[in-house]
Amino acid sequence: MIKIRVLNFLKLLVFSLIAGMNYASANVLPNLTLEDKAAQSDVVVIGKIIGAHSAVGKSEPYSLVEIEIIFKGSTSKNVKIFPRSYYFERSINCCLIGRRYMFFLKRINGNDFRVLYGRNGVFLIPVE
Repeated sequence: MIKIRVLNFLKLLVFSLIAGMNYASANVLPNLTLEDKAAQSDVVVIGKIIGAHSAVGKSEPYSLVEIEIIFKGSTSKNVKIFPRSYYFERSINCCLIGRRYMFFLKRINGNDFRVLYGRNGVFLIPVE
């Protein structure tokens, strides 16, 4: 019985590889180049996490980010980044207070943003 399940799994795996699943499908984030991410972002920045706010009532949790370098777009010195999305795959699991990150952002309104393509749109800057 186990051999049949393993064999069926291998057949499915081989078929998937042969079919060439090159494009993102439901619940899969596309892996874009940095150039493509930047082109689709409203703002590209490096910022330091200076605060984290938990959800209260109907409000969403967010990280407060102090912008240090702006590569694209314009924004104020401090912005809110909301980690959650309607789609789990587009939600991010970051950010640690005091750490620096590079963000590819989509503006929600004013100085409120979501990260473009979830975890594929935020990069930890290593500590020197």
